[in-house]
Amino acid sequence: MVEEISSLAVDAGRAVLSYLFLLLVFRVAGRRSLAELTTFDLVVVFLISAAARPLLLRQGAGVASGIVLVGALVATHWSLSWAKTRSKGLARLLDGRPTLLWADGKPRESSMRAEKVDRDDILHAARSRHGLSSLEQVDRAYLEVDGTISVVPRVPTRSRT
Repeated sequence: MVEEISSLAVDAGRAVLSYLFLLLVFRVAGRRSLAELTTFDLVVVFLISAAARPLLLRQGAGVASGIVLVGALVATHWSLSWAKTRSKGLARLLDGRPTLLWADGKPRESSMRAEKVDRDDILHAARSRHGLSSLEQVDRAYLEVDGTISVVPRVPTRSRT
């Protein structure tokens, strides 16, 4: 019984240390809100969660292995992020490009179909970000690389009187 409690205490301590280590790693790696995660960032989060498994569970080489794996992933991610700031081509390769969904007040049906976005999705973005009430008020809409839809409202034409 005492051995079991002591083992649980060690596991709890390992979990707390893992939490603090990963918190430090993500603070050092940089800030990004979940809404701004690109595919590039999401892959890193999934890999880090897999690499951190030895930190929490008694598997393989344990804590040292988890720290080395997480450190290598974060260093790779940081290096590629740094390289992306210096190369537009690499940034496009890793993050992709925004997709034009709506142009000159008209839908681009093929782009919308390819990205699985419908008119309601665009109207929702127009309402929530610009207070627009109809798609007729939308000039352009883009599916950004982070999955959000950005909308450019139509500029009302001035009548000459």
